[in-house]
Amino acid sequence: MDKFINLIMIFIGGLFLISCRNNFYMPTKHNVLPFNEKGDMIINGDVGMYENFSLEAGYSLTNNFGLITRLNCMDISIQNNSKYLLNDYIWDNELVLYKQIKKSLFTGLNLGIGFGLLGKYNPNYNYNLNRQYILPWLVIKNDFQTDQDKYFFKGFSVKISRLDYNLNTQLDISTEYDKQVFYHYFQIEDLVKNVFIIEPGITFGVNLSKIRISLQGQLVFYPLKQSNIVPVNMELSVSVYLNKLFSRKPIMK
Repeated sequence: MDKFINLIMIFIGGLFLISCRNNFYMPTKHNVLPFNEKGDMIINGDVGMYENFSLEAGYSLTNNFGLITRLNCMDISIQNNSKYLLNDYIWDNELVLYKQIKKSLFTGLNLGIGFGLLGKYNPNYNYNLNRQYILPWLVIKNDFQTDQDKYFFKGFSVKISRLDYNLNTQLDISTEYDKQVFYHYFQIEDLVKNVFIIEPGITFGVNLSKIRISLQGQLVFYPLKQSNIVPVNMELSVSVYLNKLFSRKPIMK
């Protein structure tokens, strides 16, 4: 019970932080067991707790290897929320390696690279963001009694990312004094290069052969003590298997 209360307090704290700060990072979706087999072609949509959303598409080239591209859209970098579509975004591309260990146990490793922009509609500054990450995961699934294409699943994952920020300003801040005045006035920080962060995640969902629905929570552990980040996120995800949606059933003779 105490652990549940602590978790609720973390999420409430996260809501407070994002409403009161200019934020420069938030956790995004962990792709755990996105494919079941060779030939799976997916499209996916996610909505998050901070009015963030993402769109993605993927294809499994073999029974153990697939590719995914995803656009993460959010609006976190302007205080009081700008309400602009695509004010902040990160475009991720992933190589997914996955393997069935036992009948109900799957494991995998995603290797990703992302490019983004924070504060696209900010008239004074914006940040370019590059990130590279690895995402090991483990999924336990429970098949429905009569159909292995339908199952419940739970997943555990950890994303380890390297972040690289580049500040673009409309003002001259070539001197150290100008920089400090600029950072203080706009309540932002001097984001450094080569910062590593850790994002654990947990996922619960159901696969219904042609459609998959899941709920995922993510946390961020950031090494800098005074960093304006969104520390938690929760996303509802719906995936459609296009190869199964449009496949023809064999005619029984």
